Amino acid sequence: WYSRKSKQEKKLKWSLEASIHAPIIILPESCTSSDSKVLVLDMGHFHFKSGGTVVEDSVACWFRDRSSDLKGEVEIEPYLFEMSKLSFLLLSVSQIQGGFDWQHESQQVLSQAIVPPISLTLNVGMDTNEIQPRTCVFGILPSINVKISPQQIMGVLEVSQTWMKFLSDLTPTNDGAEIVDEASTKSQEITVFDETVASSPPHSDLKKRTGDVTSSSIQPQQPASQATEKTTDADIFHISIALRHLSLIFTSSQASTNINDNKRLEAHLISVIASHTSSSSGASFQRLSMGWFWILDRLYDKRRQQRLLIHSTLPSSAEAYAANDEYDVLQDLQSVLSSPKRIGYYAQDGANDLADITIKTTPSSSNDDQSPATVTATTTVIDVSFSGLNVNWNP
Repeated sequence: WYSRKSKQEKKLKWSLEASIHAPIIILPESCTSSDSKVLVLDMGHFHFKSGGTVVEDSVACWFRDRSSDLKGEVEIEPYLFEMSKLSFLLLSVSQIQGGFDWQHESQQVLSQAIVPPISLTLNVGMDTNEIQPRTCVFGILPSINVKISPQQIMGVLEVSQTWMKFLSDLTPTNDGAEIVDEASTKSQEITVFDETVASSPPHSDLKKRTGDVTSSSIQPQQPASQATEKTTDADIFHISIALRHLSLIFTSSQASTNINDNKRLEAHLISVIASHTSSSSGASFQRLSMGWFWILDRLYDKRRQQRLLIHSTLPSSAEAYAANDEYDVLQDLQSVLSSPKRIGYYAQDGANDLADITIKTTPSSSNDDQSPATVTATTTVIDVSFSGLNVNWNP
């Protein structure tokens, strides 16, 4: 927003802050039975803030590292978006009627939740440089945990089947075929054809115009400013989303509120970061990095010699985890990531101990002496790096 005062422009800053309780979607299997199942999708809470003076560290660092490419004065406008307590649950009508509060993270709520509360934070920075505006986005997902059991799978399918049938019943059906007047359709086609022929130029004029268009198309006209001035290649957009912990837990039953009491199969993926960068020349750079992965089998009662079915390189060996049957991989990884050698690296680029995939796209132009036209080609370079996965089959 700009206002004029004493023949000078004075820039006014606006700050906007909004806090919204998102909708809650409730889908019951039946509205007449208190024992029927209910799917609950709680969209959680949204918080948005624009303006202010505080710029997040990663956003400020991104602009600071590219300060040499900027032209003119740069002023960063910060934006913040936060989503919290998004969850997906399978409950019963009697639980909702009894005042079951799923928005508080208790052990009972966690046992009923298929997807426990999720939070997402997006820090956005936009500069006000009129010559070359830039935008960067940094997002953090602390964790996504999915816990499912056979009973929950059947419940979700039953409720989904009920609502699919309900929606299909609402869809109107056409019992009779639509009658089309063929005579009127043909007359309209003839009329349109006659108008097209009447408006077409003679054959000689058409040939002359075609020759003129062809001769002018091979002589590209460029403004003088484009011919003499070259734009400096610089990053203009960047987005990075970091997922710290992704877990999928399949339990044999839903009876106990303590997940450690249930037979289960766990899959964990630590440190996933996906990023995309675009430059002013049309080049782009994508990267996907993954840190550590393992699958832990606790479905059987009898003691097994090794419960790590599949795992990447971990802080300790599989034999060391099997010695005490504790498998505290998460605790060991926290010690590794908090070390001074990796704390800064993990915060910015994440860990790539498991995989590091990069895709770089660069546009290139070549001028042919026989043809003044400029041909633009694209060069794509894909670099994939994977570490080994250890499979302990029937350990």
